[in-house]
Amino acid sequence: MKLTGKIKELIAGFRHKRGFGIHSPFAYRFITETLHQEHGYYAYRRLSTDNERLVFRISLAIRPATVAILGMPSARQAVKFAMPMVRFVDPENAEMIIAMGKVDIEIPNSDKQSFPHLVLLDNNSGRTRRLWKESMTFGMTFDNCHSRFVAVAKHSLPRQDFSVRF
Repeated sequence: MKLTGKIKELIAGFRHKRGFGIHSPFAYRFITETLHQEHGYYAYRRLSTDNERLVFRISLAIRPATVAILGMPSARQAVKFAMPMVRFVDPENAEMIIAMGKVDIEIPNSDKQSFPHLVLLDNNSGRTRRLWKESMTFGMTFDNCHSRFVAVAKHSLPRQDFSVRF
């Protein structure tokens, strides 16, 4: 019996959710401790939605100095709880961009040497996902194929894409 691509992707997403089949130490920790965290953090009582909690965990994991927020004002509070000294800037100058909704985000820097980290929430824009996956020459992407996408653009990380349910 031959499995179709969608079924294989679904199975891989559930396996990766628990860390199975992940060989990169960074990716394993990011998936199991950040994207799929089962235990509560200290700020969870102040954060009301799953998206706010995810933004909080990602902010703690990445620790950006500057953040741009598009379409999700409540993310500002989540980022501030995680990183009190963070500065909010426009997307062209941000180390991390957080976007919610159907927003197409162009890559701000044309030199391809400095990408911001990207967090897309409740975003079904396949164009933005494809653009970032094709343009990144380093770093990792974590995609649940429906509503959430995270691109961690660090020079120290090899270029890899993960399909994860989170």
